[in-house]
Amino acid sequence: MVEKVEKISTEEFKKHFENLINCLISIAPSRNRVTQMLFLLPQRKEDLKELYEFFSDEKLLNYLKNLGLEEVGEKIRIKNPRYINYDFFLNGVHGLVTILLGIFNNDTVRNGIKEILGIEVPNLWEEWFKQKLRICLSEQSLGADIKRFLQIMKEKGNVLNWCVKFEEIEKELKDKSNVVRDILVDFGIVDYLSESESYPIVRLSKEAEKFKNVIEEILKE
Repeated sequence: MVEKVEKISTEEFKKHFENLINCLISIAPSRNRVTQMLFLLPQRKEDLKELYEFFSDEKLLNYLKNLGLEEVGEKIRIKNPRYINYDFFLNGVHGLVTILLGIFNNDTVRNGIKEILGIEVPNLWEEWFKQKLRICLSEQSLGADIKRFLQIMKEKGNVLNWCVKFEEIEKELKDKSNVVRDILVDFGIVDYLSESESYPIVRLSKEAEKFKNVIEEILKE
């Protein structure tokens, strides 16, 4: 027989509900440096060392490899098993937080939580997208070029996803074009299509399409 659960008041339930919401918000990549690291991958190990000291600590890095990180060439990434394997802890965490971002991107969900608790709930997906875009633009030597790359896409591309011939970017950014493109692709902001087209093109990623308004606001700054 299941032990009888003690009855709680409505206010006590709301308190526990608020604790749950706060816990979920706290693991979003915009608010937690561990999940932020997972959502920045794959990245070059040398670049990650500038953000996370532990990438120079081989002992700790090996422990994290046991939990689901791996080195492929110069890059660090999350292992992606072909079948469900709970030994890959970090892969599971990444999947969990991905679902979480989708939940908090839903207006109905956020409004429902607000009605119960009387507090504004952030759109965690939009918040993370805005943060990683700012990470790109704050890059010391290339930030201005990254901003100009996106401005050219907006000016010369189509309305839907700013799709534009890559040669339009190269005309202005010259030899920096490929480096900037690769950064934006790694951060999931831009897609680069070269094999399926008669000429290479760049366009906003599906995620970036959802938050074009965020990009436009930041480009005005």
